[in-house]
Amino acid sequence: MDESFDMWRQQKVANGYGKFFDEWSERDVRDIVHRDRNHPSIIMYSIGNEIPEQARADGGEMAKRLTAFFHEEDPTRPTTSAFNNPVAAIRNGLGANVDLFGVNYRPGCTSSS
Repeated sequence: MDESFDMWRQQKVANGYGKFFDEWSERDVRDIVHRDRNHPSIIMYSIGNEIPEQARADGGEMAKRLTAFFHEEDPTRPTTSAFNNPVAAIRNGLGANVDLFGVNYRPGCTSSS
């Protein structure tokens, strides 16, 4: 799995990538695909790892945007995201906007982020 982001707009740390997400996320996704698309070990792309937006109303639209960039550059591989709050990711549509729904922890052990 080729993972692109540990955060989107909502910061996990004070000086995280969230400061640059709006300006750089599209270019970074396209660059990742161009760099790695010929690696046979890459079988899917991750649009995010336990990103806080999985619980926000705009999470689904942001996932749709990132997935579209990956599919435009490499239509042969699916997208995924690692959810530590899968119920919220289902509610806001984020989970519906990736090809493979990833759950990081067993039910009952999820974070409330």
